[in-house]
Amino acid sequence: MSSPDVPSVPTPDTVQIAAKPVPEVYSPRKAWLTRNGSRFGGPIFSLCVGEEEIEMFAHQNVLAQSPVLGRFCTADFKEKEEQRIVLEDDDPIIFGLLLE
Repeated sequence: MSSPDVPSVPTPDTVQIAAKPVPEVYSPRKAWLTRNGSRFGGPIFSLCVGEEEIEMFAHQNVLAQSPVLGRFCTADFKEKEEQRIVLEDDDPIIFGLLLE
């Protein structure tokens, strides 16, 4: 009795992956930050992104590149006083890539 032809299954050492790995959410460890300011001077804002409120950090000068986020940092909003911006409708992965 002969065995049926079984196609060879690629093993992990023979498979080549063309796709890039999925980036991890922004890591505050990559930024040289302190809570009261950074080595560049000026405030650091806490950003709570997505429904899970993933906390990220960004310097005011980085946020000022966006007309909307820049207004949170400079106008008389509670976000400026608290140095905290909540963006619950945004995707944390996409926003993390934006900060990178």
